[in-house]
Amino acid sequence: MFSYTPDMGSSTDLAFTLQSELALALQQKQFRVYFQPKCRLDTGALVGAEALVRWERPGHGLTLPGMFLGVAEKCGMLVELDQWVMQTALQQLGAWCGAGLWAAPMRLAVNVNVADIQRPDLPAHIAGMLQNQHVGADLLELEITEDALLEHTPDQLARLQALRDMGVSVAIDDFGTGYSSLSYLRLLPVSVLKIDQSFVASLTSDDNDAVLVRTIIDMAHDLGHSLVAEGVETPLQRERLQLLGAEVGQGYLFGYPVSVQEFEARWLRSASAP
Repeated sequence: MFSYTPDMGSSTDLAFTLQSELALALQQKQFRVYFQPKCRLDTGALVGAEALVRWERPGHGLTLPGMFLGVAEKCGMLVELDQWVMQTALQQLGAWCGAGLWAAPMRLAVNVNVADIQRPDLPAHIAGMLQNQHVGADLLELEITEDALLEHTPDQLARLQALRDMGVSVAIDDFGTGYSSLSYLRLLPVSVLKIDQSFVASLTSDDNDAVLVRTIIDMAHDLGHSLVAEGVETPLQRERLQLLGAEVGQGYLFGYPVSVQEFEARWLRSASAP
């Protein structure tokens, strides 16, 4: 994991260094896509995964996205990086489908940001990538943070609806942190809510957060949405989420984000489950 050292100088110097290195990293293909499982809370069976970007930064080892995505966004490289992640993830998904290792109703989730949903050609672009990789639209899920949807426009909603009409699932990531109006939620063309990990972390120790989680779960079901609990790390959290009605969990209790080879060996070629 990336760590700061005194010789890095100011944060401005670090940001400039990262900006220069990021441009080179894209050219030299230093990024990797890792996969984290999503599992049924009751049985631990695999129901899908999330594709997550990692940077094999020379001299620093594997660098987590929190260290570089902000810089990539500020210097205008985030869209290009997102496109690379999407292309790479779908290429791998196509390979798994071709090998008979992945099939519906399992879905692979890929993150998109507000700049992505501002693209008029987003539905056509994703449709083209799905076709090129021989991947059904029902195998893909797009995760968009709640914050990115707070200032949504009619055009953005139309693009998301077009994706849903294609069969692509749309999920609200980090749900519960954006303070959005619930009246808007019923208008958004989404099918999945992901409970933010901050609520899951305090679920067993804070009664107020437990009430919030229960409310989110009940609301998701009432609206016909499925639900994923993020950051499930302990058996007690898993048990409590089950009692509250959640079906799917994602977090270290089930598995860390791992490389293509590790994920395939552990989850797609093994019948074992947590």
